[in-house]
Amino acid sequence: MRYLLILLISCCCFGCRSVYVSHDYDDSFDFDSVYTYNYDFGQDRDFSELDKRRFIKYSDSLLALRGLSKSETPDLWLQTNTNIFTSDSPTQLGVGVGSAGGNLGVSVGGGIPVGRQQQEWELTLVIIDAKSNTIVWEAYTESSRSLQSTPEKRAAHMEKVVAKLYSKYPPKN
Repeated sequence: MRYLLILLISCCCFGCRSVYVSHDYDDSFDFDSVYTYNYDFGQDRDFSELDKRRFIKYSDSLLALRGLSKSETPDLWLQTNTNIFTSDSPTQLGVGVGSAGGNLGVSVGGGIPVGRQQQEWELTLVIIDAKSNTIVWEAYTESSRSLQSTPEKRAAHMEKVVAKLYSKYPPKN
């Protein structure tokens, strides 16, 4: 019984999805030689205006801590590519019906989604060297949030996503 309880608690903990991030960069680029940046959201149609403002707010504060400032003639361009879609909650309640007799067993089962629909986010941040117009750093993140999120929860979620995105910027050479 004790092991069943531990297994149940573990499944609940691991079922909650946090922010996943992967990073990649050009190891020949000198990140210490750049001091300014600006945004280019031209291609990103899925980023809502309010989320874009939240993204800029948290990015500006993190990049300032790393010694960068916003400029109209930047050393780096920051571009985003966002893919947002809805999905059912990954938590399901299992229901099964079965019968066994002799050497024959028959069962039928299915899952019923429990919880609300989730908004799944895929966000890629690409940093481009303005002089050579080449990608020098990128980060990809996946996360989810409830469709019924309040503005405060959306802001907290964006702050968490942005912190993860920039967690390894600039890379240590």
